[in-house]
Amino acid sequence: MSQFLAHPKLQYPKPASPGGRAAANPRHHSTAQLDTVDWPDSPPGNLQVNYILPFRGFALHDGEVHWPAEGLPDPHGNSYRLIWQDVSLP
Repeated sequence: MSQFLAHPKLQYPKPASPGGRAAANPRHHSTAQLDTVDWPDSPPGNLQVNYILPFRGFALHDGEVHWPAEGLPDPHGNSYRLIWQDVSLP
């Protein structure tokens, strides 16, 4: 994955969510607001497993990981969180 993130024709916008940070357990080691999946806290726990890597020539705008507020059910009924990024041609 590190090769994709470093590819010169791609950019890594890092869409984030405060919900990911709020859902992190005390043993969380990565940047929690970038997490895209909410698996049980015993291993593996919350992780970033989905990425958006637009072409470097695109202009980046808003983006985020949609994470339901604490205590609300996930409307999609699964552990994965929607990740999105607005882009436009320069």
